[in-house]
Amino acid sequence: MKSVLISLLLLLLLAPAAHASDGAFAPCSAADLETLQQLESGYGALLVQATRTRNTALLRFLVERQYEWRLGLNDELPRCAEAVEIGWLMSQVSGDAVAVAAIGLSEEDPGWMLAPIESGQARAVALLEELTAALDGGALRPQSLDDAGAACSDEQLAILAPGILVGFQDAGAMALAVTTSEAFRDYASAYLDLREAMWDDLPHCREALEFGLMMNQILGDFVALFLHRFMDVAEEDNPLNPQIETELDRFAGKMKAVVAALDRNRSVRSYYVSGDDGANIRACPATDCDILFVYDKGREMRIIDDTGEWYEIRFNNGETGFIAGFLASIDPSV
Repeated sequence: MKSVLISLLLLLLLAPAAHASDGAFAPCSAADLETLQQLESGYGALLVQATRTRNTALLRFLVERQYEWRLGLNDELPRCAEAVEIGWLMSQVSGDAVAVAAIGLSEEDPGWMLAPIESGQARAVALLEELTAALDGGALRPQSLDDAGAACSDEQLAILAPGILVGFQDAGAMALAVTTSEAFRDYASAYLDLREAMWDDLPHCREALEFGLMMNQILGDFVALFLHRFMDVAEEDNPLNPQIETELDRFAGKMKAVVAALDRNRSVRSYYVSGDDGANIRACPATDCDILFVYDKGREMRIIDDTGEWYEIRFNNGETGFIAGFLASIDPSV
């Protein structure tokens, strides 16, 4: 088990991060830099603490502190261009540091795993120094803390949901089902793929950044969760269980807002299934398309387009389906 775990963590920590270019956020200002420096101070303290973790009690304390710090990161990270990569790197490295601390308690030498953490840390420090030098040099930069232009456009929201969010949900469902080393290998592979895809595909806009940080952190939390289990930490004593549950609830709440935002320029109406035998909800507007669901008579639907023979439905995860118009009614008493 230990050799499998070490191999998987090596893949996890050495996976290269592709840093997408930013084209939406304004350049960071002096006020943004001050906030970044405060966040970096807490991040540096976490990395020091990770190297001093010698038992499961200290590991629990590290997990809890990292969770508190990253909540502050999600809320306080300036929504400006340079901060996107700096914040993402700090989030990722701090999570990896927790994993390294945990594996260090499994009687394996974690020293060879420190290189990718040091590389990510060095990159974050270098970016912060570059930003500091630019601002000290008198670069003219707009105030960006409340930059309305950083809000996601309709096109960017369409990239975020359902595609990226559904991929995250699939990985999360896989993680929740992990009970064996083989299932852990499958999860680790999916996590690595999604971690890379998020860097490549995540739009650089406010809502997408918030979700990106949350997804990156939750998926990494599952790695630490499994490590605690492999060290025979009792489930009721595993600090990652309540942490992951809380974050998944927070994720679900934010997702409702994003799904609603997808339709902010549409006329959304409530319809009800009127067919006596229910109705097939299909992947596209034709009878030869795949059936996604079968809805019972009277089921309420969120219709975002009722102008044709087929009505388009928006599901709770952002995806869409279609129902034949004659099987839908605006009358809830059908």
